[in-house]
Amino acid sequence: MTVLSIERANTTAFKTFSNSHEELGNVLKIVSVGLSLTIEEIQNGTPAKSLWSRVGALSEHWGTVPIFTQEIAETAYAEVANLGLARSFSAFDRYLSDIGAELDSIDHYHSSQPVALKSGPDDDSGGLDNPGMAFERFCERQNFSRLNVEFVAPVFDYYRAARNCIIHRSGVASRELETKVISASLSESLANWEELTNEHGPLKLKSFEEGEPIRLDYFDAILCSSILRRLALDIDAQVIRRMGIEGLTLLAAKRYMKRCQIGATNLEHSTAPKAIASYLSRVNRVVGVGWKTVEPQLNRLGILKDLNRAFEGKR
Repeated sequence: MTVLSIERANTTAFKTFSNSHEELGNVLKIVSVGLSLTIEEIQNGTPAKSLWSRVGALSEHWGTVPIFTQEIAETAYAEVANLGLARSFSAFDRYLSDIGAELDSIDHYHSSQPVALKSGPDDDSGGLDNPGMAFERFCERQNFSRLNVEFVAPVFDYYRAARNCIIHRSGVASRELETKVISASLSESLANWEELTNEHGPLKLKSFEEGEPIRLDYFDAILCSSILRRLALDIDAQVIRRMGIEGLTLLAAKRYMKRCQIGATNLEHSTAPKAIASYLSRVNRVVGVGWKTVEPQLNRLGILKDLNRAFEGKR
């Protein structure tokens, strides 16, 4: 019999973030192929109208034929990379917000017992004072350590400064970004990157002067997303230790209740505890979990009756 273990478990928030990371990689690869083929057609002398006609019905809604030049195509490549980097930070902000909501939901449950089971962390306002809250402030508020990921901080700061320029300065480098590029801490982090991460290295990041347009590439977007994922992994391990199996079970039950309330849950399982156990195994990667371990947890939490009632109401 497999022993119950949360050693390799993850939160639902991390599962969402990880999916976004993988999706970003696939999107950038597809766009890269498209732009590479476009540049190849331009170099081969294919007329603009011929290229535009391949868009099909969409071209009817986009107005005049665009100017197809290699320079513009390469600019588009950089713009997509810039937006990819901005999106990776957006996904990270959401992760922090969702984690804050999950922790607040657990704290609220324990501070307000006894209460009837209500819909879960999806209803929370976000768990952060500001969805764009700095990573450091979030860790301080939650009393999370950053020691294990301190070595990536200079690279994180570099990409965060670039993201701020892309979002708030129309992609023009700021004095802050120029300063980050030449910082001693960044140089040290890059020089030791391969040893510290077991990834390819040493890294070479682009230099920018204040006022210069930022033109990143897909390597930057993927690397940035990977760094944010590394930070999220470290936070998630601390969150799991704090939540324990009880917290994970409570959140899974709240999500199940919410889905029952909105009519979104199909009855793939014969009982509510079996449905919760399945969620904990599939989404949260809890090892050795089954309805026989979940049911006592739900009972101790005082929410088993509410869950069973919701489940029977869906039959």
